[in-house]
Amino acid sequence: MAFRPVLPVRDVFSTTARARDDLLSMTKRSRGWVFALAVICSLAACKAEEPEDGGMAGAAGMGGGSTGNQQCGAEPVACQNVGEDVLSCPDSVGPFTGTCAPKGECCHRSSNQAKIDQLCPDESMTLEYRISSAAPNNQPLSTSLPVLKGSAAERARSCAGDQCLLLRFVQPRAGGVPIAGAGKSSSAIGRYNCDGTFSYYNDTVAPPRAAEGFTDTKRWNVVEAETTVDPTLQGPERSKIAWATHPNRRITNSPFFLPGTQTIDWEVATSGFEMLELDTSDAGRDCQGKWTGSAWETPGRYQTFAPLKENNKDVIDSIMQNFCQLLSFSVLMPEDRARDCLATPRCMPGTEGCKYIKLPDSLCPEDDAARGIFRCHLGATGNPNAEMGYPSDADLKCTPTAPTAALDPDVDPNVSKGQCCDPLGAGTGGLPACNAFRIINEFAAAAAEITTTTADAFPPVCTGM
Repeated sequence: MAFRPVLPVRDVFSTTARARDDLLSMTKRSRGWVFALAVICSLAACKAEEPEDGGMAGAAGMGGGSTGNQQCGAEPVACQNVGEDVLSCPDSVGPFTGTCAPKGECCHRSSNQAKIDQLCPDESMTLEYRISSAAPNNQPLSTSLPVLKGSAAERARSCAGDQCLLLRFVQPRAGGVPIAGAGKSSSAIGRYNCDGTFSYYNDTVAPPRAAEGFTDTKRWNVVEAETTVDPTLQGPERSKIAWATHPNRRITNSPFFLPGTQTIDWEVATSGFEMLELDTSDAGRDCQGKWTGSAWETPGRYQTFAPLKENNKDVIDSIMQNFCQLLSFSVLMPEDRARDCLATPRCMPGTEGCKYIKLPDSLCPEDDAARGIFRCHLGATGNPNAEMGYPSDADLKCTPTAPTAALDPDVDPNVSKGQCCDPLGAGTGGLPACNAFRIINEFAAAAAEITTTTADAFPPVCTGM
């Protein structure tokens, strides 16, 4: 490969100056001299018009950023994506080539950075992600079984059910860089639209399923929360939702459809969604983790809670049992599928004759009055399930008695998270029975294009394109 010599800076300017003088001498005798001067200035010969800071005004600052494209304010285009098509990505639905095709190390179908580069300097930036892969790491004998993780990986290929969690963060900017101020945050299960874009559900699409215990049509919908953004912080703390207005105390549902259909198989009910690890640096704008060609690297983590009662009816067709049974007893043999996770007396896993593989470890509010006081939290002291990374009793921050006023850490940072609970459900010490399981998921995420209009119908059945 041949390399062209580069002129020293002084030679570049002297050459440009000579070109300017020669062109001026020629064009002053011509009717096109105004045009020629414009040409000269476009070649940077008119140094007097350059900003004193060398054109870098606004380019530096906490969190990085873009000063804004000269064409800022233009109508946004779906799937502003960059990079080469990556045909090894695990997606089973197209498009597989073109702007909306998977690109980059995390197979993103859109680029947050590309969209930010098109903003005007004082426009807020919007970071949108699709969780590309999520797998629980604290349920080794149930949802973390290889066969069930394989099923989840297959759902992830088409953005189905729990594998279609969508995130959106709106954060303020000024002068092209992130600033402190008011923002917005959204997190909810959504759907893939077959064209490279994704959508949240609205509050009318979830159908009544009274036999399974679900009647609220808002149980799938997204709720946007107001945030306070501090760009000096990294991770989940960068965008904080006030405790008093946090939507994660409500119970939401994620639908699972029978493969290749629009028929609901079952729904999982969860509450208390909380991001634990998230890359909020510039490097994480398009990719959180990556696809290695055979598996996902999953650096992110979030937690949620599965209440027993709300997960004790809807049967998962592939294993013919409900989610509460799965978390409590693992995959059951046909003769044991009538075992009720609420009625079966609890016992210490591993002891003789005990059918439990894990005990409930958390306490969730069961009505709106309780939700106004506390949210789902770990409450089982002593780490009864011998779980790796489980908090110490002091870090649980639970109390022996039930709270009577809102446990708002924005008012009192030292306030408890709620009452402790008894994992064996025996009422030891006057404690209520733990009524939920905490689930920690490791995840990878990719930049996505989430439509501003929410979906009012079930996800379409996409085919390869």
